[in-house]
Amino acid sequence: MSYDFVVAGAGSGGLVAARSAQEHGARVLVIEKADRLGGSAAASGGTVWCARDINEWLKVQPDGDAELGQALIDGFEEGIDWLTSQGVVVTPVPDRPYKFLRNIYRLDPDPRTALTTLYDRIQSEGGEVLCQSTLRDIFTQDGRIDSVYISTSDGDRRIETLSLVLATGGFQANPELRARYM
Repeated sequence: MSYDFVVAGAGSGGLVAARSAQEHGARVLVIEKADRLGGSAAASGGTVWCARDINEWLKVQPDGDAELGQALIDGFEEGIDWLTSQGVVVTPVPDRPYKFLRNIYRLDPDPRTALTTLYDRIQSEGGEVLCQSTLRDIFTQDGRIDSVYISTSDGDRRIETLSLVLATGGFQANPELRARYM
């Protein structure tokens, strides 16, 4: 089996990456270690936010790349518009005291519903999302990704792909860390 674009992780980053690639014509596969999608976003406060300007961003990223920070800030509202175009409901909320000033949007009615909306779009456009699936290995040829090896509830598979996004950021799939910090 082959896909143009494979994403490891079905949280907000992974589902957004997959859906965006799909909009650009890619055949996508998302794999998720947990038994359901959501990642850290599903366990979060349910907001999407960004610094209001580069000076606010630099307060918490003093050694960060200001050009990249500005690109993030400049693209934030466009990203919110894109989420809305996907059927995700977002509501602006007032900033609350934090380390820096932010623009904040709440995912309504909750983050899991927002992520399910993206999941439904991916599935309805021919993409595949596999939960309880683990990325086991990455194969390269001439320095480029050639394929990945995954374990699923139906067995192990080698998937041909030229693109891989690792969106496995949180620790929600680790019971010990969840118990300790959540």
